[in-house]
Amino acid sequence: MDKREFTINKSLTMKLEGGKTYIYVAGERFIQCRFLMINLPLEEIEKFDEIKSIDEAAEIINPSMREPPEPEKIRRHEIPTYKILPEEEFWGLCSNLQAWFEHGYNTRLLHSNLSFPLLKRLVDVGDTQAKRIFKEEIVERYNTGVDSVRKYLRSMNFLSYLSLEELLSIIEDEDEREAMLLLIKTLIRTDNLDIDIKQGKVIKVRLQAQELMRVPELVQKLIFLEHLILSYNSIEALPEWIGELKNLRVLEVTNNCLKTLPDSIGDLKLLEQLKARGNKIESLPESFGDLESIKVIELYQNKIEKLPETFGNLPNLKLLNLRENNLIVLPETVGGLTNLDKLILSRNQLKDIPATIKDLDSLRELYLGSNNITNLPPSIGNLKNLESLSISNNPISNLPKSLHFSKKLRELYIGNTLLDKGLMIKEEFVSKVLEIHFF
Repeated sequence: MDKREFTINKSLTMKLEGGKTYIYVAGERFIQCRFLMINLPLEEIEKFDEIKSIDEAAEIINPSMREPPEPEKIRRHEIPTYKILPEEEFWGLCSNLQAWFEHGYNTRLLHSNLSFPLLKRLVDVGDTQAKRIFKEEIVERYNTGVDSVRKYLRSMNFLSYLSLEELLSIIEDEDEREAMLLLIKTLIRTDNLDIDIKQGKVIKVRLQAQELMRVPELVQKLIFLEHLILSYNSIEALPEWIGELKNLRVLEVTNNCLKTLPDSIGDLKLLEQLKARGNKIESLPESFGDLESIKVIELYQNKIEKLPETFGNLPNLKLLNLRENNLIVLPETVGGLTNLDKLILSRNQLKDIPATIKDLDSLRELYLGSNNITNLPPSIGNLKNLESLSISNNPISNLPKSLHFSKKLRELYIGNTLLDKGLMIKEEFVSKVLEIHFF
């Protein structure tokens, strides 16, 4: 096949070589173009009325445009194919790049994993237009782009081309921007500082390992904050105003010196993850039961002796890790955690487990190792989705008969118990995939 060449400007050239289209920058081969079009299903065409970039369209149709479609998926007709001659594809791609150039290298007109590396290469070879708009495009797309674009810019370190001042200029509210500037000035280090800004608002701040004794009051002014990370400091208490951060979804305060959590924590109605391991927390407020959106609670390696009765009022909780605390008893209300998938209670001082545990219909993993449990509730076999159970290092001498009828049980850990190993025969269990571990 004859070679084809199309010059877009003095920096950009397209070449058809061996049936493949390549982009050349300043005379050097840069990348092969592999995508020409996006198939728009007619029955879903309304979805694309408000599309502002190729990335948005790709996210709706095919979230992974980074690689060619898998041959197996094509064979199964999961991905439609089109018979396009290499030369036809070449001219189509030339048209795309020509339009991109004529619109001032607008990164919305190409997929981000092509437009930004190509724009950076053009900057490197001295393209005037590229140099003028490079940072502007990063700022604009990072602030207003879809999450896939924002993630791409972060993961590929495009934000490193911005100064701190340029990054903070994205913040629309003057008070919020000023608070962020002042906050940064108080930090002992900025090399591990992580700030995320979206739609002109600060949504994430990581103040990790800053030798903080308290939460800076300036954080209170970041009212749109969704992620607050304060791990590896020396914070002794969270302020009551923490409950005013109504948009907070993730709160990480691991490895601090907290002894309790404020009552106002219950005001965080959107909070989905609370990670507070490695503190000195002895008790939890009753308001804990108001965390209606919470999905993940990690409170292991603390000194918690009991849970509030309201703890069972967490309908969306999926993971509860209370390993290495001082728990002696669990409230009966724990049975209210009907969406709980994984419960970790190892290395506490529990003597028994409430019968209401049978109500945890979604529970797949239950870890009770290294406690003082002598008996399991007879109803434990009613956990219809239970797959893994650990009771190692407990003075248990008998298993409830109901456990033998757990159809989905795959892993049973019984090391260092009083159970007669000679009587622990797999064939006596209904589950055909069960493995019994004596450790």
